[in-house]
Order: sequence, then structure tokens, then C-alpha cells
Amino acid sequence: MFTNGADYALARKLNSLDDNELRLLDTSDRLMIMREKIKENLCESYKTNAPRYNKRIREVRFSPGQEVYKRNFVLSDFKPNVNAKFSRKFTKCRVTKALGNNMYLLESLTGKSLGAWHAKDIKQ
Repeated sequence: MFTNGADYALARKLNSLDDNELRLLDTSDRLMIMREKIKENLCESYKTNAPRYNKRIREVRFSPGQEVYKRNFVLSDFKPNVNAKFSRKFTKCRVTKALGNNMYLLESLTGKSLGAWHAKDIKQ
């Protein structure tokens, strides 16, 4: 244990602060060891932080033909007297096809295509 700051200068001269085994290795081997250490640290930090990031995630799967509600994005407009806060938040539609894990092709109940929508904007 060092009790004085001057002890560090002596320790540096004696090379007792370094990990001498790593100094003797080839550069490529040292880099490989560092990469492995970084991978372990990244994996460990992912495991500790994943519950916080995934706290409010909901796993949903919609099947083709299922009737769902999509978020309705309305903007207020003075001329035609449209106020966005009084419009419907969701409109009813039907799932046509799944595009990947989170994207779905939607159509209105009358059969008009509404395009691709993300699962966060769709609810059952």
C-alpha cells in the first residue's frame, strides 16, 4: 500500500505498476486480450442495462385480416375549422400483410390501402 505520492515514482521506475506479463506478449496477442476484455465488459453492461431500456416494451404480433386501430395523425387547421385535440386518436382498419417484425401493411375497412405502419402506432 502506498502511503505517500512519491512512492508512485519509485514504483514506476521498478515497473511494479504495469502488468508485466502483458508487456512481454506480442502486440497482436495484447490486442486480442484487450478485445476479449472489451467484449466481456460490453456484454456485462448490456445485461445490466437491458431491463431498464426494455421496461415498457410490449410484444405484439398482428395476423393478416385482423381488425386493429391505427393512430390518427391530425393537424389543426383554421380554414376548415379542424381542431386536432377534438379529433379521434385512433381509427379502425385491417392488417393486410406483415412486413418484418414491426411493420404492417394496413387497409381501411372499405379496402383502401393506408400504407405501411409501425407496430407502435397500432393497437388491438
